[in-house]
Amino acid sequence: MNLKFIRSSLIATALFAAGLTASAADNKAHEALSTKMVSALETGTFENFIADGDAGWQKLQKSQFDGMSGMLSPRLKAGYTLSYLGELKLRGAQLTLWRIAFKTGDDLLVTMAVKDGKVSSFGLPRI
Repeated sequence: MNLKFIRSSLIATALFAAGLTASAADNKAHEALSTKMVSALETGTFENFIADGDAGWQKLQKSQFDGMSGMLSPRLKAGYTLSYLGELKLRGAQLTLWRIAFKTGDDLLVTMAVKDGKVSSFGLPRI
């Protein structure tokens, strides 16, 4: 075999593997953030909900959080599973999609945007 071909193949494989590792690390970080956010909604802990947010997210009003938490907390406390659905790139942020499957049988779609390691939005549909 051609030595240049082998070397090029090894370099391409190494770069691909490095990309997968970075992506896996991002996914773990996003999973930890989304888990923390949902847990904060469950327990009504406003400080935990905004702790990892950017400057804009830090401006969220406690009354807005209390409304979301008050509506979702009883359903979350009854049991749920949080599942990763996928991701999108949006205006320089990584938008991840999550499914909350409540033990009561309903599901809820959640979106979370992260830019530079900080949450910039956490979206729930109007319910």
